[in-house]
Amino acid sequence: MITSEDVIKIAKLSMLEIGEDELESYREELDSIVAFADTIAQAEIPALTGEEDFSLPRYREDTARPSDTQEDVLRNASNPDFGYFAVQKQG
Repeated sequence: MITSEDVIKIAKLSMLEIGEDELESYREELDSIVAFADTIAQAEIPALTGEEDFSLPRYREDTARPSDTQEDVLRNASNPDFGYFAVQKQG
């Protein structure tokens, strides 16, 4: 079981600030994650026999094809500065 002290240690290692009012919800969430990991760890997985076929599926031949020019691609861009799509930084 995850304790509040465990949550505080994890928060410090992750350089996160967790308020006292958030501590219990984070503890519950981490506890459920660990419980789920324990469930997965207990799953029975059949041993490999060595006769399994792990070959990759067959795909079409990878061949070069003509594509749009840079000018065509940027024609409808709102701000095609320096030959690429300029976007605003998020966050």
